[in-house]
Amino acid sequence: MTDEVNKCPTCNSDNITIVEYHKYCSDAHLVECLEDECGSQWYEIWQFVDIEMIKGDDNRGEEDEDSDEYAGTVGVEGEEE
Repeated sequence: MTDEVNKCPTCNSDNITIVEYHKYCSDAHLVECLEDECGSQWYEIWQFVDIEMIKGDDNRGEEDEDSDEYAGTVGVEGEEE
């Protein structure tokens, strides 16, 4: 998996903008580089990974550290938190 693209993958400029949201897929949108010399366009496709509670109770059940569902959310293997 790659990191979020916040710069143009062609010219590395941060002068980019969302042009339009994909009409059939709410998890994708068209992004365009606004640099005159570049003009690249690409779709960013988003995938839900997890939630992080800010306010309220998480009523999804107890966290199971052995479950793959919570992989990557627990501390480094072998270290106690």
